[in-house]
Amino acid sequence: MKFVKLILLITWCLLIQPVAYATGPSVPSKIAFADMKLIITEKAREKIEAKVNELIRHPKSFQLLLDRVNLFFPVIERILREEELPEDFKYLVIQESSLIGDAVSTSNAVGYWQFKLPTAQEVGLQVNRQVDERMNIVAATRGAAKYLKLNNLYFDNWMWALLAYYSGKRGAAQIISKQYYKRKKMKIEEDTHWYVLQFLAYKIAFERVVGKAKHPTLCLCEYEEANGKTLHEVAQELGIEESLVREYNKWLKEGRVPGDKMYTVIVPMTHQQYASITTVSQQPVLATATTAQHALNKTTSSLVKVNKIPAIIAGKDDDLQALAKAGRVSLARFLEFNDIDSTHQVIPGQVYYLKKKKSKAPIHYHVVQPGETLWHIAQKYGIKKKKLLRKNRIHKEIPLKPGYVLWMRWIRPANRPATYRALQETVLEDILIEESSS
Repeated sequence: MKFVKLILLITWCLLIQPVAYATGPSVPSKIAFADMKLIITEKAREKIEAKVNELIRHPKSFQLLLDRVNLFFPVIERILREEELPEDFKYLVIQESSLIGDAVSTSNAVGYWQFKLPTAQEVGLQVNRQVDERMNIVAATRGAAKYLKLNNLYFDNWMWALLAYYSGKRGAAQIISKQYYKRKKMKIEEDTHWYVLQFLAYKIAFERVVGKAKHPTLCLCEYEEANGKTLHEVAQELGIEESLVREYNKWLKEGRVPGDKMYTVIVPMTHQQYASITTVSQQPVLATATTAQHALNKTTSSLVKVNKIPAIIAGKDDDLQALAKAGRVSLARFLEFNDIDSTHQVIPGQVYYLKKKKSKAPIHYHVVQPGETLWHIAQKYGIKKKKLLRKNRIHKEIPLKPGYVLWMRWIRPANRPATYRALQETVLEDILIEESSS
């Protein structure tokens, strides 16, 4: 009898397990979205819950999608923060394309964020014979952020900005009444547009599990030193399998990165590869730093490039006049390019620039090391010192404490306080922490 009871118990567990798994998280009656509070009626909750259950009904399929989400979200979350777009919108990319880069809809919308050609061009995405940036996760995410912010400027309501993403500003304006513009508190009802209900289902289904684990095998790096190179050359340079690089860069139609502007190539790496490097984008700078170390033993200068800017590394016997002459620029221009004046004492092994430094560094973050000043960091990465100050909301040059995290490409959002990291952590770890934090 005990054996029969045991068999019955096992059979019962096996029968109920799929049903239990297929039941998603309960849909609350109140939910926060962007800067809004949503009140969800019972009938609307039933519709949303049905979609949530549909999404998680097949565990293997849901896990595969979740792995892809965990792979791409660190990149997407960082860009949304930089664009100052509410992070809740990251769930929209799952709804739009399931994060399949070359997805094409029946209405001919393309890519991760499903842009039609006119809208893609409106937000500045390149679509031509060489590239289709709708399939570039970095460019397309910035385009989506721009489009959503433009819609919100009109409606002053992030929910209607979301609806306008699907139906266009004019389409959304025909669906909703002007009395709902500028609302920060809304009721979600049974007859609320299906696109909104579906978005809330994706948010509820994924927000409880996203970011809890990494992709099982891969992580994504952003490489911004690829202009003029083929994907074959990028793969060889970084030691990555070429077919894998091509898989994540289908936006390149001819396999070569054009040189008309800065493009970001996505480089998939194993976790082991990712941990073994400092950062892909920083490699050219680190190579120059190594060259600079050799220059300490040299009496004359060496010509190099940093952040794609012609530069010169000072030797032991160099002075300002000698460096300017070697670089074939006037002394006045040389001083201007390097944020220095005529009293500056040349530092052997230091990089000095022969053209204007750029407004952005080739990396996203830098952790201040002992003895570093803003000037030294600006010189290391080829970024204008005044731009470095502005990006970090520093009003005048002050001594920096070791561990201070400097923003190197974008202005630190006003609502993000300055942060510090332990000095033993590498730059890569700081980038990873910054990108994955909410």
